[in-house]
Amino acid sequence: MVEKDWLISQVLEETGMEGAALMAEAGLHCVGCLAAHGESLEAGCKAHDLTSEQVDELVAKLNELKK
Repeated sequence: MVEKDWLISQVLEETGMEGAALMAEAGLHCVGCLAAHGESLEAGCKAHDLTSEQVDELVAKLNELKK
């Protein structure tokens, strides 16, 4: 289960290109970003001005990919 405190690289590893596409739709183009290896999903979202509610929605969508 993806959590918002996971590193972006962990999220991408877990969810693959489908997860990368969801993240890109939310404004995070993290696939090639160096921050992906040291920044949490939540921190990345906040750096791109997403609200807490938007972060939670993204996490829920990412977790739907795993079902």
